[in-house]
Amino acid sequence: MKLNRFFFIPVIMILVSAPCRSSGSIDPDGGQIFEKINHASIDQLLMASRKTRSITSRRIQQVLEYFEKERWTQTGTLLRKIKNEPLFSDYGHYLSGKQQYHLGKADFEQKSWRQALKHFQTALSDLGKVKFVRPETPLTSETDDLLVLVESALAQSQWKLKAYRDAFETFEKAFVRVGRRRLRIVLPVNDLVSYGEFCRQFAQKSCENRVRWLIRTYPEQAKERALLKKAYPKSQDWQLDFPVAETHFGRYYGTDRDQEKINQGFDYYWRGRFSHSARILQEVEQEFPRSKEQARVHFWIGESLRKDDEPLASSIYFKKAMKYSPLSFYSLAASFRIQREPQVYFSATLPEAQDFDEHLTPKDALHLKRAKKLYGEGVYPYAAKEVSQIQLRSFYDDPFLLYLIGIARAGDAHLTVFKLYSELISRKSQVVNDSFQLNATFPKPFWKEIQAVASDVEIDPILILSLIKQESAFRPSIQSGSGASGLMQLMSFTAIDVDSEIYQSELTNPKRNIELGARYLKKVIGQFNGNWAYALAGYNAGPFRMRQWLKQKVQFTSLEEFIETIPYAETKNYVRSIVRNYYWYSYLIDGQKLSNLDLFFTQNELSQN
Repeated sequence: MKLNRFFFIPVIMILVSAPCRSSGSIDPDGGQIFEKINHASIDQLLMASRKTRSITSRRIQQVLEYFEKERWTQTGTLLRKIKNEPLFSDYGHYLSGKQQYHLGKADFEQKSWRQALKHFQTALSDLGKVKFVRPETPLTSETDDLLVLVESALAQSQWKLKAYRDAFETFEKAFVRVGRRRLRIVLPVNDLVSYGEFCRQFAQKSCENRVRWLIRTYPEQAKERALLKKAYPKSQDWQLDFPVAETHFGRYYGTDRDQEKINQGFDYYWRGRFSHSARILQEVEQEFPRSKEQARVHFWIGESLRKDDEPLASSIYFKKAMKYSPLSFYSLAASFRIQREPQVYFSATLPEAQDFDEHLTPKDALHLKRAKKLYGEGVYPYAAKEVSQIQLRSFYDDPFLLYLIGIARAGDAHLTVFKLYSELISRKSQVVNDSFQLNATFPKPFWKEIQAVASDVEIDPILILSLIKQESAFRPSIQSGSGASGLMQLMSFTAIDVDSEIYQSELTNPKRNIELGARYLKKVIGQFNGNWAYALAGYNAGPFRMRQWLKQKVQFTSLEEFIETIPYAETKNYVRSIVRNYYWYSYLIDGQKLSNLDLFFTQNELSQN
């Protein structure tokens, strides 16, 4: 048999190159993703990753720089090249859609309606391809919000060109896409006014019904309501309620078996039978070793033994609470009991990380590949978005998850950082409890804005920072299921109560949200006579609900006991987390090691309950 001499070439290539590669994952774009796993301390590994070169990532960075300067017309060639690169084509289509939207807005302002229409139609085409070319794109939410703006702008262009039916249908697409809750922070007020004026001309019942829907989207005192009614005078006599029940409901205790037994222990504790409560909680410790409540259980065993005059035994459990979860509220509470600083559990030596995991799924491997290329060219926010798409899987190595934390942190994806560290802590990982974790877990974005507002409002800036971390994980555009928006998660009616001139879309502006939130927080603190713990519980569950609960004359002798008596599990965790945040931010920002929690709950206030 005669063999083709070229038959051996690919075989030789595979044999030669295989030893320097890991067992790679399949790349959906074709071929395989092979990675040599690099190990080094986390700072050294991140520094090495910054040297990763990628022409397309560099082009993305250049486009973003042009966008920042509003130089929309100078990005055409770059965008075409990005769209033609399979690995990043979704980025190309998204950025192209954004460019076309802004070009269309410029033409619209110049009353070039037909030219604006073309730009908006091109933007729709590009944005529609983002998820088509890359279904697992991390740009989904940004694309959806931008589509709403483009559809609204396109409808206004159609209206100006007297294509009324087309304009109405395009407006409807925008409203259906965004929904009532998110519309308040996505759609500019000028677009709402334009719709009201359009409906005044179009004069169709379906259009009138949509105006009713829009008016009811906003609270009675909202400026948007007044402007819509002015734009559509027929609505002046309408009596429309605000249908969205914007009440922040707390969650009661669940029915988990460990929680049921913990509650039994507390029943004995509140009756002063401390030896019995210690015994029940010790049973919880033994029966539920994987319970997330272990640090809490250790602390309350120690507290029960302390009140039962067993200082040596109580000290053992307080140390257990600190060692089990050094960053938890209960570690902090335990540290004050035994005069042992929680800082002793944190190493100054940076842990070792690795920049790949041989068990990566194909989809996760693709996100990692894109993240590395974006990170290497300094496109940190998008690199972090890619990391946020990587699934937390039990078989991924701890050092690899630490590497992902480093990239997410660089792109200010703080929620991703918190989730990854939560996973590592639950694993009892060896790559936690160090200075890198402290700084990553307690970031300080918007610190200058917080300080400026706190100075004007006369409130502690670290308290605001601690609250924002818990409320929104520093995401300016986040909106909760109950309708709270922005960094300090303000409800619509709360924002209006603080400032009647506020537009709802302003709640995603960091400086504006911090200003309103700080003023509201100070007001709530005043309502509870300066008691920070009461005020924080009221901020979360609602001041009225908090006052109703306090009227029940619940007895407690410490901040820890007060928190345990809060009837809402969500509020209970909320107050604990902010107290913990405050301690560590005080240490990281001012170098201050608090020796007690009197700032939150003074002894005078305790004696009154």
